[in-house]
Amino acid sequence: VSTIRATASTAALAVSVAICVGARATADDLNVWAVDPHVKVFRDTGPQIAVDKVSMRAARNEYEPAQIAIRAAEDLKGVRVECTALAHADGQTSIGTERITWNFVGFIPLTKNTPHSEHLRLRDAPCEVPDPLVDVKSVDVPANSSQPVWITVHVPKDAVPGLYRGEIVVATDNGRATV
Repeated sequence: VSTIRATASTAALAVSVAICVGARATADDLNVWAVDPHVKVFRDTGPQIAVDKVSMRAARNEYEPAQIAIRAAEDLKGVRVECTALAHADGQTSIGTERITWNFVGFIPLTKNTPHSEHLRLRDAPCEVPDPLVDVKSVDVPANSSQPVWITVHVPKDAVPGLYRGEIVVATDNGRATV
């Protein structure tokens, strides 16, 4: 469940976004979990300890990121992501799906490290580094391999303060999981 809390102040509207996951979402061995957007999810990154929530803060007309990861013990075919609108607690307003974008994160093969970069390295080469956001709407994920997904919410200029909720659904030819 995605949650957005907006609060009004005299200077500007601050919007606090929290993606809440009481536990990893699983469906028939499909694991989906929230990941801090500052963390790189490599193909061998396994499901992390369940997180109570990931908190994001944004002002009106600001973009705010979130990240989830997908993994299963078997090959996943036709992995897709669907996001619902974020409905305000008042039941009358929402942040529409046109303001929510998502991309699979691609991987760049790294054959050698930059000399004298030991203190900056995420991994020693050879490896594949997660970085580009790819413009495809479906991917296959090999067994025991993690696939990160980058989600961006654009908070409207006229966002109504309050709590918003929605869902992120990961669908595959093998099943579905909801966060």
